Amino acid sequence: MKIDRKEKTIFYLAVAIVILGGTVFIIYPPVVNSVRKINAFNQGLVFFDWGEQYWFGDGKKQDYALAVFNFNLAAEQGNVQAAAFLGDAFLYGKGVEVDYAKAFQYYLKGAEAGDARAQTGVSTMYLEGYSIPRNLDKAVFWARKAADQNVFQGWYSLAICYLAYHDAEKDREAFQIFKKLSETKVAAAYIELADCYLDGIGTVPNVQEAEVWYRKALLSDPDSASCAKISLAQVYIHNAEFKNKIPLAIQYLTETAEEDNYDAQYELAICYRDGIGVEKNHNKMLYYLRKSAAAGEQSAIDELKKYEE
Repeated sequence: MKIDRKEKTIFYLAVAIVILGGTVFIIYPPVVNSVRKINAFNQGLVFFDWGEQYWFGDGKKQDYALAVFNFNLAAEQGNVQAAAFLGDAFLYGKGVEVDYAKAFQYYLKGAEAGDARAQTGVSTMYLEGYSIPRNLDKAVFWARKAADQNVFQGWYSLAICYLAYHDAEKDREAFQIFKKLSETKVAAAYIELADCYLDGIGTVPNVQEAEVWYRKALLSDPDSASCAKISLAQVYIHNAEFKNKIPLAIQYLTETAEEDNYDAQYELAICYRDGIGVEKNHNKMLYYLRKSAAAGEQSAIDELKKYEE
């Protein structure tokens, strides 16, 4: 679209008025419209920034409800990035009730506008079949859109999609992506790479390499510590070459079980049942089984039935 000199003059006048922040009486309609558009854009950025601060607890006390409030205001002003966070809010129930339909609606709006975070959100919803029919090909399509922008989450989502096919060639592609992403030193990539080595997904099984990458995840990110500790505990318990590290496995399971992690509670209950790294203790076994079962762990529920029926 060609813009003539008059329109350019009007636009730059509007920009100058906004930047200078002065009080000006404007009677020329095109200038008024330009000022409104610029103000809306700036307001959208401000609301989005506030939303992020409340969402992450960065500069403000973390408050998902206030984050959602500001993201809504930003979205109303045309901020594309806000749509992805609103999708996250409705998908995971942060600050609002879980609503998969609304989550998909916001994600798709942001994705079609080119936002990588929203594109990975759409991919996740197709992958998991949240409120829409599960569709791996569409999940890959949107994950690749984000990956084409060379963002970590896009590549990570694409690899997760490949794993869902349970296809040897796609497993190898996923492994190579995780290997490349491990260079970013993000714990999530470390854990996925370790899982591949442990289970021989896309590569030859190598429990020693799995341990290396789980330990990297443990040391790199406190938020991933529980997952890494449980995985390391399982590696130590179920592989003879690590039998000298079973006491460390019990330590990791105990720490994460006390943080109300139901996976760790179940694993620790089995250790007390079988005397792995600890003396057999029926009461402690039942204690951890009940805690894990109460959180919905099906293995714990099934195991508990053997003793309480």
